[in-house]
Amino acid sequence: MSIGEFKSEKAAERYRAVYAYVLDQVWPGPRTAVDVSTSFGTTRVLRVGPASAEPIVLLPGAGGNSLMWHGYVEALAAHRTVIAVDTIGEAGASTQTAPVADGRDGAAPASVAEELHHAAERFTGAGGEVEPAPDGFS
Repeated sequence: MSIGEFKSEKAAERYRAVYAYVLDQVWPGPRTAVDVSTSFGTTRVLRVGPASAEPIVLLPGAGGNSLMWHGYVEALAAHRTVIAVDTIGEAGASTQTAPVADGRDGAAPASVAEELHHAAERFTGAGGEVEPAPDGFS
């Protein structure tokens, strides 16, 4: 397995600037970005909605990131704490530092859940809702 990287620092800077611009344009309302250290690198998580509400974790499909959820966040955040994850090994704001064997590694669920101090019961992925929560989140 390899570690994803940019061809140059200039390419990395350009990508980060475009990602930030698109996030500011399409993501509804205020958000908090949290960087979670995992054994595979730093996972970027976006949080929005009432902190005391029941959380829902949004996981992107392969090749995606948390931006894919922009059209759903506002409605979900009205009554839930929305936690949108940029999985390691995919395009997004996370930074990979170790090889990822599969999607379970990229999401690093146990590390992310522990850092966020949440035991989410609901997970939604690009393929549909997952219940019960995967190991490491409940």
